[in-house]
Amino acid sequence: MGAFLADSKGFRKREKGSSIKADSCEEKLEKAQDQGINMAIERTYNVPLRREFLKSPRYRRAKKAVSALIRFIQRHMKSEEVYIGRRLNEKIWERGMKNPPHHVNIAVVKEDDGKVYAELVGFKYEKPLTEEEEKKAKKEEKKEEKAGEKKEVREEKAKKEKPAEIKKGEKKIEEEFKKLEEKTEKIKETKAKSGEEKEKKLERMEKDAGTKKVPKQRGEAVSLDAEKRKKERQAND
Repeated sequence: MGAFLADSKGFRKREKGSSIKADSCEEKLEKAQDQGINMAIERTYNVPLRREFLKSPRYRRAKKAVSALIRFIQRHMKSEEVYIGRRLNEKIWERGMKNPPHHVNIAVVKEDDGKVYAELVGFKYEKPLTEEEEKKAKKEEKKEEKAGEKKEVREEKAKKEKPAEIKKGEKKIEEEFKKLEEKTEKIKETKAKSGEEKEKKLERMEKDAGTKKVPKQRGEAVSLDAEKRKKERQAND
């Protein structure tokens, strides 16, 4: 049987001194660090807290839960530098110091420098800002405040300028109305003058018609001449 295995294809003879055991996580990390590769361990835990915080009085249970959580992370991640996230801390203290949660689901990350960051599952740990980052953040806040103040000043100026523009527009409209009124008055005056001239012409025509002698008929003219002659004779006699 042994000879058959030795002669079979695909069989690799094991060299002397070789081990079948797999490297542990720490050895893998050390190798990666030696090679210059950054590797971080990420794990999730459901941490039981009831057994620990029941050992302390009621008014210290939340504090005891926090210390138990830190000890749990130190024991499992093999690091003393443990940082708890803001949301995880709020979760423990949300029901007050007397009623912390019995279990907490956390996501833990261990970096190459040995620091461990713990936060609730589904959230990322927000690292505290350094002094330089705080200064930059303050400068940015001041810039934003100044920009907001400038915007407010511009808006106020715009509000002040808008009524002036409205007034200018109203003045222009009033001037246009005045011009239209003047034009209408001129048109009325011209119409009135033209009407007066027409009336004067009609009057003149009527006067001219009254002064003109109407032509008499022939028989009437003969009778008038005979009467005049009779009157002249009578006056001579």
